[in-house]
Amino acid sequence: MLLYNDRSLPERKLAGVNYVNQLSRPWVVARSASGEVKIGEIMKYAIFEAGGKQYRAEEGKTLSVDLLTAKVGEAVTLDKVLMVVDGDAVTVGAPYIKGAKLDATVEEHYRGKKILVFKYKPKIDYRRKAGHRQQYTRLLVQSIVME
Repeated sequence: MLLYNDRSLPERKLAGVNYVNQLSRPWVVARSASGEVKIGEIMKYAIFEAGGKQYRAEEGKTLSVDLLTAKVGEAVTLDKVLMVVDGDAVTVGAPYIKGAKLDATVEEHYRGKKILVFKYKPKIDYRRKAGHRQQYTRLLVQSIVME
């Protein structure tokens, strides 16, 4: 994690999002297309579970999860929310938060990079070669809702 205060923001172009840890608060720091550094408001994000894995989601951002059955363009509601952070307010579930959900839209289904699986046993002429491409769904997170 990179630590900056208001007067020591880096001159180099920031890739994605970095954090300013001043007074122990997470602030969004981003550089616009024109090059100026902007310090945004306190972040809101959620940790949720999909397909047995945990992901971090922010409103308005895209993320890739294992393949979902929804069609492209459909709205998806993910209700297995483990934690929600809204500024200084942190809500942790046991194991899930009751009434919390993520509203997202399916942007695309795609396949990941191909990996090779090669089994080999020496001295007995045993070789098996197979390939695998994992299928993913890209989601655009519309909103994080707490009821």
